[in-house]
Amino acid sequence: CLLLGSAGRAVGQTPIDITCVSLNYTQSFDGLPAAPPYTNAVSVPGWLLDAPANYRGHDAGANATNGIYGYGSGTGGDRALGSYNLTATVNDFGVIFRNNSGYPIQAFNISYFGEQWRMGQYGAGNDQLRFQYLQSAAPISVITGAGYTNHAALHFNPPQNDPTCGPGGTPLDGNLAANRTLIAATLTLPSALNPGDYIAFRWRDPIGSCNGHGMAVDDVNIEAVIVGPPTG
Repeated sequence: CLLLGSAGRAVGQTPIDITCVSLNYTQSFDGLPAAPPYTNAVSVPGWLLDAPANYRGHDAGANATNGIYGYGSGTGGDRALGSYNLTATVNDFGVIFRNNSGYPIQAFNISYFGEQWRMGQYGAGNDQLRFQYLQSAAPISVITGAGYTNHAALHFNPPQNDPTCGPGGTPLDGNLAANRTLIAATLTLPSALNPGDYIAFRWRDPIGSCNGHGMAVDDVNIEAVIVGPPTG
């Protein structure tokens, strides 16, 4: 049973429909465009950026301009969707689903690799790519704004940090084990996602007090836990 979106959805459709009793959605981001523009829900089917004009294209951690990047080594096709954040902005990216399975969904099993492609001078604390979700009976069309809930078990805490608070930074290879972390957890919803309801998952690179890191997500896997699936 497939989700429309992992293999068989219309390009440009958002939200992505959950149309069966078993959801197993994957996204590798290997289709990220090498250069701007990024078209929401089209460049990577279903995925939205808070500000598509801030998409900078492919990068290996050398670029120190605020924005969203297709991180990866060289010109290769293996990409991760990520953010480099200066101190005065918030960068959001994510994906929206609609439950058209005909059954309530109580939880989602979610996993991904968090990758660090640039080590900023973040100071005494540490930068963080936060996983957040928004559940609604009304349509969700953007991944910006208030109302989202943190799920700390799915935050990415980058492994490398320069304790100096300053403007500098060092490129890293996010594919190396030392700079890459598997994040996996179950998100149990406070109330069931009923048929026809919407849910958005986003990653937020928040405003920091010092120069942030280049952080990305790769190989995202989302599996729904259905309440009372059919037995026949």
